[in-house]
Amino acid sequence: MAYAIPIAVFDTAAIDTSLEVRHATGGETYLAFNGDEEHPEPNEVVFADAAGKAHARRWTNRKSAYSAVRGTTSSLLIVAEALHESAVNDVQDLLAAVTEEMDAVWSATAKSTVLSAESPRFEL
Repeated sequence: MAYAIPIAVFDTAAIDTSLEVRHATGGETYLAFNGDEEHPEPNEVVFADAAGKAHARRWTNRKSAYSAVRGTTSSLLIVAEALHESAVNDVQDLLAAVTEEMDAVWSATAKSTVLSAESPRFEL
């Protein structure tokens, strides 16, 4: 919240093969936290996996219960998204802060990158 940049946190064990940010076809399934299954509207931006599960809708605004972090989570993906003028620098500052806190609190090793049109992939 200190950076005012939207983020989503995904349990990677719940993601089938890969996670892609794309426009929905309308056939994806999304699991709301109340247990309801929904289908994103066509062209809505989703984070979808190879099985057609939408792990987030409306960019990172609506996280799905499919990949919610739980006490059993051992590997996670944190996505920060920003499009404002100073986004590249602000996201890099956020990544540095999150990495520092993860190391201090959990002794976790973080791998990070900033995606762009020129560099659109991140391999776990």
